[in-house]
Amino acid sequence: MNRPGFSILHCDPEARTVQLIRKSVVDNKNYKGSKKPHGQRLAENAQELRSYMSSDMELIFVRERGFHKHAAETEVIFKMVGVADLYAWKHNKVFEEIPPTVIKQVLTGNQKATKEEVAEALEHYVGKQDYAFDDESDSVAVGICWLIQHGYLDRYEKES
Repeated sequence: MNRPGFSILHCDPEARTVQLIRKSVVDNKNYKGSKKPHGQRLAENAQELRSYMSSDMELIFVRERGFHKHAAETEVIFKMVGVADLYAWKHNKVFEEIPPTVIKQVLTGNQKATKEEVAEALEHYVGKQDYAFDDESDSVAVGICWLIQHGYLDRYEKES
């Protein structure tokens, strides 16, 4: 919830290509020397999500399945998941979720890949991009993974 990333991808399934249309991140970490209050973070994250849902494009919503080792962090993440579910319901949308290890495996062949390795793998699909934070590249990775899993894109295989 500190820096959620958002992106819109356009896929041409016949050409087996994808284009990155829009990407953004809400930086909730730096606020007067500390984190923003929960309510403010939820509101700003929700506002950004709403801007994506109001797109005229037919959209499929996919998110990385949240997980943390500590209960307090998990509770904070699921506050935003609840907000996302509410907006999806209001817009007659459903979010699909993909676990982080699956995203890493599909994009890099290694479910323990680093965020940098995942971002590098994205270049094969959307070209070289500048990402404000790794949360922004993560949002693109989630979308690319979904497209590969559903047969819209071919998985890039490194040459041996």
